[in-house]
Amino acid sequence: MLALAVLGGASCSPGAGEVYHVDVGATLTQTARAVSAAQTPSPTPGPSPTPTLTPTPYQRPTDPPDYDGRTVITRVGNETITLDEFRQRVRFERWHPLRLLAQRAEQRGPQRVLDLTLPENQNIASLFATLADSYSFGIQVHRIMVIESIARQEAARRQLELDPYQFDAKRAQYLGMLPGPNGALPPEFEPAYRDFLAEMTLYTGMTEEDFRRIVRAQTAYSQLEFLIGQERGAIPEASAAQAGIEVRDAVLSSEARANQVAERLRAGEPLNTIMASLGQADAPAENVSRIVRRFDQTLPPAVLDAIFSAEPGSVIGPLATEQGWYVARVVGEKFQALSPREIEDLRKQYFLDWIEARMDDPTYTVDYQNWLSATPQEPLPRDVSPYFTEDIVKLPPTPES
Repeated sequence: MLALAVLGGASCSPGAGEVYHVDVGATLTQTARAVSAAQTPSPTPGPSPTPTLTPTPYQRPTDPPDYDGRTVITRVGNETITLDEFRQRVRFERWHPLRLLAQRAEQRGPQRVLDLTLPENQNIASLFATLADSYSFGIQVHRIMVIESIARQEAARRQLELDPYQFDAKRAQYLGMLPGPNGALPPEFEPAYRDFLAEMTLYTGMTEEDFRRIVRAQTAYSQLEFLIGQERGAIPEASAAQAGIEVRDAVLSSEARANQVAERLRAGEPLNTIMASLGQADAPAENVSRIVRRFDQTLPPAVLDAIFSAEPGSVIGPLATEQGWYVARVVGEKFQALSPREIEDLRKQYFLDWIEARMDDPTYTVDYQNWLSATPQEPLPRDVSPYFTEDIVKLPPTPES
């Protein structure tokens, strides 16, 4: 949840962007949901049109004369977030994923990593698009800072002792490393960490203590997610059979393709056969199904309403979702005990609801709404690496081309 840009990801099989018989995307909660209100993209460009492989020393823009970084922008419990802290964090969240991407391009080759016409690099194209809309990005970063403040204070209230292995593992992840046996940091961590901190200070103005404070909050968040998710109210009567609707479903990349699947389903073809014929490499040999519950957070309300109001044996869709076009054959109602995954999802949702309640409590969280226009638009991709130029980054064709 705390990560703003995921640079890794599995390669797509033929029919990229389509999902067969899996949960639809990430859990959609108010805490994890991207900004839904339409924002006007700020004029932050993506890759630079001026190619050069010689890094130019970076210098952060000078603040205007009337700028006061001590201005409080939000109060969360007993903590405050200042304008300086917000602006430094936005710069950090812009710089960090670009740094990882530059390292990946160095290791694997820019022609492979920065060809945004390839389906497996869609997440990188999404990163550039996310950074280009600096206002929406700033809203997401501010939200994360509020959540981290909540986690820090709750951990202190509970006198929670942070797990040092989790703490070190999160530090290593920021550097693109994994801890070794028994949580030990790899031998190359310390020199890489020094380089990381030096670059971080250059691009963001943050100190090592600022960074460690972020990592402590994220460690507290992970431990609290487990502890609060174990509370009695998280899983009511989990061992009892719960009503759900058995479906065989898929999410398609286009409405036309989804209409084709729906028509073939209505004609009586099994879904797995249809998906295999469309090139879905992981379509199972059997026509498997899954149970959808009313509390399912992976499906939008309109899709859940359609599933639960459909007659047994009917086909619903295509229905538009954020992930694509949803199509399903509704088998019928089925009573079944919650699966371990469903129980885990409920525990996570219970924790997210607890976080959201803190955020929505006007006596606990007060946002003074004096920060959005001060959202930094830098560092730009070209500031972080000379790889991020239009001569090296291969962009998808525009509709006019």
